[in-house]
Amino acid sequence: MAHHFQVAQFSALVPYGFYLLGQAMRKAVGYRKIQLRALFWATLIGFVGGAQNYLAMYNLPSFMAVQVLMLGYPFLAGIALIRYGLFDPHEIADTFRRDKLASIGIISAGINHEIRNPLYIVQGLGQAYKANVQDGVYKDKNIQLQEADEAMGKILHQADRALDIMKRFSLFAKQGVDDATRPQPTLVLDVVQNVLPLIGYELELDSIDFICEASKAACVLADPRHLEEIFFNLIVNACHAIKNNNKPAVIRVSTSEVKDGVRIIIADNGPGISQEQLPNLFVPFHTTKKGGTGLGLYIVKQLVQRNKGRITADSSPAGTTFAIELPAATLV
Repeated sequence: MAHHFQVAQFSALVPYGFYLLGQAMRKAVGYRKIQLRALFWATLIGFVGGAQNYLAMYNLPSFMAVQVLMLGYPFLAGIALIRYGLFDPHEIADTFRRDKLASIGIISAGINHEIRNPLYIVQGLGQAYKANVQDGVYKDKNIQLQEADEAMGKILHQADRALDIMKRFSLFAKQGVDDATRPQPTLVLDVVQNVLPLIGYELELDSIDFICEASKAACVLADPRHLEEIFFNLIVNACHAIKNNNKPAVIRVSTSEVKDGVRIIIADNGPGISQEQLPNLFVPFHTTKKGGTGLGLYIVKQLVQRNKGRITADSSPAGTTFAIELPAATLV
């Protein structure tokens, strides 16, 4: 009985798909019409081959020529898709490149912003000490040495701060160099604190209030590199969504316990995403942003799933909320 239903579906939906494709072919002009014809013939061959599977269910003879043709179908379809630009590897590679350059731009701005502050402090301490020496402020050599020692201590502290910032940027840049997932007990709060220097400039530039309500005890079993990329992408997306808000912009991160896991919420009070767009949010190359690549949220979902978690999105005119559930862990 089940196969009757499958045959009915196949017989109804596939011809309807060809009808829609035919309508598009009639409206298309120029090279686009050639592309759609290539897609039509590649799909038609697949349809004929798929129909052969149902003939055996009803003890009907199949055609040997079609069976032979289906052996080469993947190669013929692949040639057609690439030859007529239906699947352009150069365009896809360029899309990935643009997405990577966008992240590099954000990180570069963050480096400039975060490193500048400790350098200004070091410069100020050095200039103040030099000016005091030139003005003869230090009448006593012991006092001068004491002042110099205090200044050097502060300078070393700021140098350590700058090096720590660079280390965080370096670790983030190196993530994803291999496909291995290395889950380990990871505090959510630590991940937030590692990502904040990367996007601090974006938050400050757009006057966004970042509120972290993550529990200090919230611990998940996940690859910390993946978590940092997940948080980076979601928070940057939220920044872009509320950039031109007519109300005070807020991004909020919170955690709660669920059965056998931890739920992480990343929410903004932006204009929200339409209900029509919401189902396609994690589909590759689907984007609602001008100049977007449509890869950020797709990558986020892949990383969440690789860490045995799940991610959902909800949106309304009051804002957008992403909920991530990951297995709970305990720090040893």
